[in-house]
Amino acid sequence: MNWKPYYRAELVRPEGRELIEGYFAEAEDDPKLDAALANRAILSFPHTALAYAGPLQARVIAALHRAGVERIIALGVLHTSAIPAPYAERLERLRDPAAPLEERRAAFSQLSGAFIPRGGSIPTPFGSLTIAPVEFTEAIRPDSGILKNEFSLDTFFSLLAFYCRTR
Repeated sequence: MNWKPYYRAELVRPEGRELIEGYFAEAEDDPKLDAALANRAILSFPHTALAYAGPLQARVIAALHRAGVERIIALGVLHTSAIPAPYAERLERLRDPAAPLEERRAAFSQLSGAFIPRGGSIPTPFGSLTIAPVEFTEAIRPDSGILKNEFSLDTFFSLLAFYCRTR
């Protein structure tokens, strides 16, 4: 199943927007997160479904705003079930214990690391988010299609865009 349209639809429904507004209204005061950020904490939260991830993500976003954070490094998981071709074939090669070791290593190097969306921005139902310039390395590289179906940060990016546009 392609989860991207499912989670996007959840966000843009009138009921979804009401939930988002309510989550942010409840997140305006959060001394625990404010204290954690003041101590340079790394904040982690569940991803995807609005009903359980939304309240926690709203708390994080509102706390980041209150702390004056201007740059966010968002790390998401890469769901192997969402990997498109030809990357899915490389994943199968990586998982195949009968495949030659060099082929498995090559597949791992193509699938590991961080992938940054191309184009300088991330589209969301509530507007685009700007991606700060990144110095690419062997471990941090521009996306060449592996993120096509990935959805792990879609809810967070959407809530972040919503918050930025409404505050």
